[in-house]
Amino acid sequence: MTDVAQPLPPSPPPADVRGLPPPDTAGSLGEKDRPLAVVLHLSALVGYFIPFANLLIPLVIWLVKRHESPDIDAVGREVLNFNLSMLVYALAGCLLVLVLIGFLILPALWLFGIVVTIIAAVRANDGWCYRYPLTIRFL
Repeated sequence: MTDVAQPLPPSPPPADVRGLPPPDTAGSLGEKDRPLAVVLHLSALVGYFIPFANLLIPLVIWLVKRHESPDIDAVGREVLNFNLSMLVYALAGCLLVLVLIGFLILPALWLFGIVVTIIAAVRANDGWCYRYPLTIRFL
């Protein structure tokens, strides 16, 4: 019997600061779900032109397609949760206009919503499930 050192099994990659797994082990979208995931994310931008379309369009897509794929169900929930959160933050910003800080918060919120929506669409196109920051989990 010889005592030969056996190599250790590879350790899993470390999680990031927020405790999320690294991108290569995070949930990924199936090839057939990517186009619809991108549409779900980008449909929220319509709300900047048509009131409440950022909630209605993703809601309709999610309700129709959520049973066909768990990936679309997850992306739809994420998009709806983010847009509901943005609505809550915008209402709070409107109230804060009375104390003048809302004039700073509302444009920042508007820009933030556009930027993270585009980032989410790009990540979905690359095949990754995106978790929006500052999202309240309603659904």
